[in-house]
Amino acid sequence: MMGNRWEVDESRTHLSKVCPCGKGGISITTNSLSDDYGRTKEEDEDPVMTCMECHTKYISTIYGWLPRELAPNYQEMNVQYEEQKIYIHQLLINKYLTSVTESLRNLGYKELYEILNKTPELSTHNTYPTFRKHMNKYGKPSAFRDIDRIAYFKTLIYLINYFNLGLNQEEEALISEWELVGKKKRDYLKSQSIVHKTL
Repeated sequence: MMGNRWEVDESRTHLSKVCPCGKGGISITTNSLSDDYGRTKEEDEDPVMTCMECHTKYISTIYGWLPRELAPNYQEMNVQYEEQKIYIHQLLINKYLTSVTESLRNLGYKELYEILNKTPELSTHNTYPTFRKHMNKYGKPSAFRDIDRIAYFKTLIYLINYFNLGLNQEEEALISEWELVGKKKRDYLKSQSIVHKTL
């Protein structure tokens, strides 16, 4: 009996980001795999820093290279950002989750399909006929399962506003403050990171 074992057919390694000194950078290995059923897929291994000199001086960010001595400042901003997000998320879950899910359940299939495709993180990626078949088989809640997870924080905010459930001034102020912390965090990275050389 055949198994379902994935095997590496080919590996390719490339430098995705050059470090400040130019002697190395972030290297990524991509593996092409196949299994006993003839299926294929590609998977990236974890990125590897190839320059030890820059590794001791910098950390890689989406905006370039942040000097390591500045990393604690950024980490502090990040902790504040995540703590505020968790706090606001719990407030919204407690107050609005039942109303949001009930509002979604009360929609017809077509309207639910259209709303999901406009809502951040909830796009169905299906045609309407496929979506309708899925709903008939698994029920409407399957289309928005796990909406209470923090990964769907912005989704929940969008739907609260969409259904006019009425965020109060205090909640809006908390969300604005959280967004401001996020902007400060991004601005800090942009201003303090050394822009990496292009390949």
